[in-house]
Amino acid sequence: MRLYKLTDHNARTRFGMQWGPGITNSLPPREYPQICTVDVIHAYTDPDLALLMNPVHRGHGYSSLLWKSEGDPCVIKPDKVGCFSLTTIDMLPMPDWYIDVYSRNAVQRSFAVLTANDLSSTIEFHFPDDNRLARVVESIQVNASKSRDLPLDTIFRDDDITDIQRTLIKVVGTILSTLVANNMYDIATFAASAAANAGDVNPALDLASIAREAVRLAAT
Repeated sequence: MRLYKLTDHNARTRFGMQWGPGITNSLPPREYPQICTVDVIHAYTDPDLALLMNPVHRGHGYSSLLWKSEGDPCVIKPDKVGCFSLTTIDMLPMPDWYIDVYSRNAVQRSFAVLTANDLSSTIEFHFPDDNRLARVVESIQVNASKSRDLPLDTIFRDDDITDIQRTLIKVVGTILSTLVANNMYDIATFAASAAANAGDVNPALDLASIAREAVRLAAT
């Protein structure tokens, strides 16, 4: 399967694992492998998604190298996949949107907004009678000029909220409050972190499509 791998500028990843054209690295297969552990080698299904998730996945920085790769995922999550064996084929040039700081900021902002919109739709579909999301948005609007810290304790005081509801709403609130603060470093980090958290609670979230749409919107 075509995958994409991010490395540091020396073509290395965690524990000094070396990559390059035609290099294969493997780990011993095991039952029930877990993502975000040493069980697997991590990769991405989309190059744009890889770059957007970079701030929270190892964080190789803007000197990262992007590799076209081949592997068979044994664990699949919305934000990344895990393989027992992965081969890096060729180093890819960084896309124009990632090289230019203004374009990169625009794509990161679009990615944050689209992720928040998708999660909002999920909340409204599965929990149509829950008004907490509207209360979070209102709280952000009221407190935007004072602080990015949301007074969520009062919003989540009820005992009838599920962990999934709570996480989804907090993720959306974090994204929106960061956008209001207009701090581009935070937007990049929180967009990636929120997307990862969103994938944990909504396995059907298509983050690769959201990443591609963010790039398309920023280019128009």
